[in-house]
Amino acid sequence: MVADEDVTVNRLVRSIGWIALVVPLVAILLTTRFVIYGFVLMKLWGWFLVPIGLNPIGYGIAVGLVVLLGLLHKPDEITKKKEPGESFLYITTVLILEPLTALVFGYAVYLFIR
Repeated sequence: MVADEDVTVNRLVRSIGWIALVVPLVAILLTTRFVIYGFVLMKLWGWFLVPIGLNPIGYGIAVGLVVLLGLLHKPDEITKKKEPGESFLYITTVLILEPLTALVFGYAVYLFIR
């Protein structure tokens, strides 16, 4: 009887330890996403929307828009189950390569139309 309780306690401790690792990691990834996407949105806004008459936006407004749009748009890719390696690749692509690509191509277009 005592051994069964020890096993249950050990499982609970392991589960809490795993959660204590995952929750801060997710918070860091989301914060990183908002920081990067906010910067990219601010730059693209300044390059393409300010010249047509819209007011420039600051970094805080850009991050707020990214958060708002993230709440309104839930892509199907996030809800699909992935293998651990595939999840890391997806997160890396979404967090780093996607906004970097948008920034590079946006800057190239900006230089072309300037």
